[in-house]
Amino acid sequence: MMAVAQKIARAIRLAGFQADGFNFRTNAGVSAGQTVFHAHLHVVPRFTGDAGGQAHQGGRVPVGELEPLAARIRAQLQ
Repeated sequence: MMAVAQKIARAIRLAGFQADGFNFRTNAGVSAGQTVFHAHLHVVPRFTGDAGGQAHQGGRVPVGELEPLAARIRAQLQ
């Protein structure tokens, strides 16, 4: 999983998101915040001055807004 996560992080940078760093994170168990019960890893772009290393706490973004961003990342993974 980490090898794939590193490729995704690289694709995010190449797609022009200009992240200063990344958090790679998993939650194991309800008390740890797990809500999707299969193995997965979050790749969280970080920017200088953002939430101080805390995971995103915002709400949902409409899929229509996310798709163009996802397309830029997918293009870098091709």
